[in-house]
Amino acid sequence: MGHSATHSRLPSAYQELAWIGTNGRQSNSAAEINLDYVPRLAPRAVFRLLLPEAGSLSCLVTGSAREPKWILYCATGNLYYSWGSGGGRFLQHPTGAWLDVEAGSSLRINGLTVVARQQGDWSGNTASVKLLSSDTAAVTANCRMGPFTLYDGDEPVRELIPCCRCADGRCGFYDLVSGRFFTNAGAPETLIKGEEQ
Repeated sequence: MGHSATHSRLPSAYQELAWIGTNGRQSNSAAEINLDYVPRLAPRAVFRLLLPEAGSLSCLVTGSAREPKWILYCATGNLYYSWGSGGGRFLQHPTGAWLDVEAGSSLRINGLTVVARQQGDWSGNTASVKLLSSDTAAVTANCRMGPFTLYDGDEPVRELIPCCRCADGRCGFYDLVSGRFFTNAGAPETLIKGEEQ
């Protein structure tokens, strides 16, 4: 496996990638990555996303069964977004192109606001942020996710770089804030690696 001397953001035990993705054959929460962070101020995330051509999953979820909740759910050509309390919003969006997403009290995609500001009190939240999650029995989504930064209020609490661990080739995110490696709960092959950086 090649390593580039020009990339010093990650420790030598990790190879930076352009993205990681789901393999399109996972089920239940096999691809889910728990970021081990419970937002209590005003969560916001900035990341790159390639929507699945088929199937469905939650690219981002916190507290989906209770309020406050934060959900970016994607299915073929459709998105559902909810932040805080109250109902969410469905919108159509084409697959096959990378999206620059800013998801907070409002949702911006490629610089355009597609969901207006929502309200929510996060002070009593007890749920951690999870990526690439699903509670359905059979998920066939081939979603891809690039670098991901999580804010709580104004502070970055996770700055995630897609990577693979050199020792075993396992894909996940290396967090520049905590110095931790986050990977999925299921089998290693559930996640696939993008191009090496």
